[in-house]
Amino acid sequence: MDRYYYSERPDLGFNIPFVIFYPKDESSKLVAANFMTPPVTNKSNLKDIFSELKEKSYPGGIFSENDTITIVPLIPRFNGYAMPYYTSMVYKNETELIKELDESEREKMKDIDVQLIKLFKYALDIIYKKGYDVDDKIILNGYSASSKFVTAFSCLHPEICRAVIAGGTTGLMIRPIKEINGVKLNFPLGINDVETDLEEFAKIPKFFYIGDEDNNDPALCKCKLDDKKDVNGNVLPKLDENGNIIPGLKDGKYQAYYKSLYTDEEIDIIYRYFGTFPLDRYENAKQIYSNNKINSSFNIYKGNHVTVTRDPHFISDLNNFIQKLNSKNKKRTY
Repeated sequence: MDRYYYSERPDLGFNIPFVIFYPKDESSKLVAANFMTPPVTNKSNLKDIFSELKEKSYPGGIFSENDTITIVPLIPRFNGYAMPYYTSMVYKNETELIKELDESEREKMKDIDVQLIKLFKYALDIIYKKGYDVDDKIILNGYSASSKFVTAFSCLHPEICRAVIAGGTTGLMIRPIKEINGVKLNFPLGINDVETDLEEFAKIPKFFYIGDEDNNDPALCKCKLDDKKDVNGNVLPKLDENGNIIPGLKDGKYQAYYKSLYTDEEIDIIYRYFGTFPLDRYENAKQIYSNNKINSSFNIYKGNHVTVTRDPHFISDLNNFIQKLNSKNKKRTY
């Protein structure tokens, strides 16, 4: 695929550069945005951070195989401010948590969803002027941390989303409901405190997937720890004789282990109402999406958080999903 780099355009409302990968087939109709999950940066200015991300950008193998034009926004990930994980801290623009940057550069990281809308429209215009007859809606693809981002983003802005592909969500995708068992679900757990067109969100085709051995858990609560580690080297929680986590409760409530990802209040809700383990939460989300008639498929394949994409059934199913989108391609509306 041919690769082109485009700088940020503050004059147009976005401070994030991006890369576009063009397939050799100039008849391509689909456009995707691949959201990477980069490691936490150790750079202290945006210029160096973007330069590093540019070199690491990739379109995603599935899009290369399907001749899909792919936009890659170069979104940094900071220690304590976990973009592109769409946390409540990111949504509320608590950029003071970004210790790596000075105040003027922190400001450039605010309103990331609004910036992306403007970036996508600019990128689509570039693609259109190159002669590609593409739709003005984009397939959003994310894995692990980025999977939560694309699902939440599509809920906030369904008007620009052609489809969502989200893997390794560990069952933590946004719930398209305002409350559960009388408890309010604020963003990004739910939609109680945000405006969204739920009817349009429900129409978007969504392809969720997870490995049957995926125990990667960003929503880990503070608990007694075991001497075992997962495939990523993370220490696993100690379990009781029934296989349940032995939590370290405070005033009867669960507490967040990864403070940059979830608040204590969010963790308490996740454990009480979504489930204790990733696959339990995944089934919980599946039921909620089904009950609310949300267009979605919840798929489980062989593998863990690292190996699931090697399952041939996953590759076949995802290829079929993209091909169906291609056969139903819509015309540009602006």
